[in-house]
Amino acid sequence: MSVAPHTPPAKARALRFIASQQQADGSFISFSSPSLAPFTKKHAYTTVFTPAIILGSLTGLEDETAAKVRERLAEWLIRQKDTSWSFNYWAVEAPERKSLPFPDDLDDTFCALIGLYLHDQSLLGGSALAHIVKLLIATETTAGGPYRTWLVPKKSEAAWLDVDLAVNCNIGYFLSLVSNPLPNVSKLLTRAVSAKRFDSPYYPSEYPVLYYVARAYQGPKRVTLVQYILGRRQADGSWGTPLQTALMVSALCNLGHATDLESAKTYLLARQSQNGSWEAEAFCLDPAQGQHQYFSGAPALTTALVLEALQKLEQAEASNKTRAAGSLDKRASKIYEAVMTATQKQFSELGHEVSTGALALLERLTTKGQGESIIVLPYAFYQSLGVRPVFEDQLFVSLGLANLYGWIAYTIYDDFLDDEGQPELLSAANAALRYSLREFELALPRNQTFQALVQKTFDTMDSANAWEVRHCRFAVDDHILKLRKLPNYAGLECLAERSLGHALTPLAILIALGEPLDSPAVLTCFQAMRHYLVARQLNDDLHDWEEDVARRQITYVVSEILRDLKPRIKQQDVRRLLGVMRQQFWHLSLPRLSQTITEHVEQAREILADHPLLKPSNALTDLLDIVAGINRETLATVAQAEEFLKSYRANK
Repeated sequence: MSVAPHTPPAKARALRFIASQQQADGSFISFSSPSLAPFTKKHAYTTVFTPAIILGSLTGLEDETAAKVRERLAEWLIRQKDTSWSFNYWAVEAPERKSLPFPDDLDDTFCALIGLYLHDQSLLGGSALAHIVKLLIATETTAGGPYRTWLVPKKSEAAWLDVDLAVNCNIGYFLSLVSNPLPNVSKLLTRAVSAKRFDSPYYPSEYPVLYYVARAYQGPKRVTLVQYILGRRQADGSWGTPLQTALMVSALCNLGHATDLESAKTYLLARQSQNGSWEAEAFCLDPAQGQHQYFSGAPALTTALVLEALQKLEQAEASNKTRAAGSLDKRASKIYEAVMTATQKQFSELGHEVSTGALALLERLTTKGQGESIIVLPYAFYQSLGVRPVFEDQLFVSLGLANLYGWIAYTIYDDFLDDEGQPELLSAANAALRYSLREFELALPRNQTFQALVQKTFDTMDSANAWEVRHCRFAVDDHILKLRKLPNYAGLECLAERSLGHALTPLAILIALGEPLDSPAVLTCFQAMRHYLVARQLNDDLHDWEEDVARRQITYVVSEILRDLKPRIKQQDVRRLLGVMRQQFWHLSLPRLSQTITEHVEQAREILADHPLLKPSNALTDLLDIVAGINRETLATVAQAEEFLKSYRANK
């Protein structure tokens, strides 16, 4: 098998090794060791689990050798599924299917499904998803999870009815790929992160579990998880072994923390064998022999996981370079780097207790791509003007800092409003809010009109948050939702007011030009930004409404679904209500809410079309294009949902 010329030598050798280990039928052999370390290959097995993990690990590699390995491996995995789309630990052809039989289980099932979906989404159509949902319903402890490990009757012995963190992580990660995470699974992960307990009876150490948690967890304590993983790092920058180091590098990259990992990369590359592999290590438990525990691993598995980690590091590095040099012009890149450098320096001076969490949050927010648009918006808006006076870079740096600090502060405060705030980040939020106000003052220090607008805008945001806390919550007692009345969102203006600070930087540029607050240029810009913020908030709420219900929040989307249902009673069982709400959402609420988003986007476009200073295509229409694109993708899922429901009913 040939390797693409651009593939680095270490990766090329590793891929050649993996290809050499692939069996004629497309599978991979795993080995069983009676000792955790050193790992000794006493038994050889053909399992579904090891090939499934290998497939998932190789999906990020754009290489001819990797592609050929994946193709054959995916074909083999498809042949291993049951008609219900469940998978067993043992391969279909493995003799252990008879000598050491196990029931099908959700760990092997969802590891296989993750690998197949990442390799080729078309392999899992509506019919497959319908079967997968049935597997989840059959194993749920409550509606929406968490889920039991084994596909056995509910009256089976207690040993077969366990609820495992690692298994639910793999379920949660798969669901995040095809739809949205389920609130009950997210709660299980949040409890684990809060307690810093990452154990599983199916894995010999916490490292595989942390790897699973990091790719599945989208909750409010991601910074806590980053800090925990970094706290396990050794003096040489590794986590003790190549396998553990690879797992933790991938975990940190998935959590948005891809910096300060050069020593880990150096460690991994230094421990590659001459044949291109990394040695087998214990990844999961194998069946015991008598009273003696055995451990499963394989050189191909370790090598694939190391390749995944190296690939994620390369992607993060490439993303940073693209952001700094490719997607931005030279001046914008300079402004971006100045803002990031100043923010990192400012946070570093806060003291270790505050700075660690603040810097981790900064990296997570900015590595997902949003940071660029937040920081560079003032300069991008300036570039959109038909006639531009010369402004110094410092104006754009100050406004970029003000935007970024405000975004960080209100992100942290928002978690507290959702009852998921991290106390260790509260001081960082307070500091960021102070810095944001300071930077707005430094941007236009002699313009009292603008400073008054800044104060009024921050007051408006605080009032909007207070209104939401007071009017947009319902009580839940022992799974019973107690609803007094739905909040009155009126013309949806309050949806914009929570994040109205985003409108300040474009207005600052116009005011710096000499435009008064009541000028057509300022008023039309402000009106368009309000419509944009409404559309963006609706987009967010469309995707998070189930989590919002779990957090007792009555967002506009939640209120519209409930209003569509016209409940006649003031108390509902949340678990049953969620099922009814899902059907209502897909069939009636989603199309109408998507239309509302479209209307606000179009109103913003119409307003901007009459703006006296902006070019027809500008920074604000670019923002509207992003919202409209997400909205189109959301509507496209309606057809997929209808296909799923049709298949689900057909297979009942």
